Amino acid sequence: MGSFLARLSKKNPSIGAQLATNPRLSQTTGQFFNESGKAISLPRQFSEELANQWWSVSQAL
Repeated sequence: MGSFLARLSKKNPSIGAQLATNPRLSQTTGQFFNESGKAISLPRQFSEELANQWWSVSQAL
């Protein structure tokens, strides 16, 4: 579980805060952003299994 949670850590948390509070992105869903705040494609290392794990963790919050 530790390695899973490590994947959720951010290199630049201020970008995350900016993205979360940007009114222009209020209707944006399903997008991934890099450390610079630019939209990127989903990396291949993410799988449906990992997505299901993330979903389970988010439901527990």
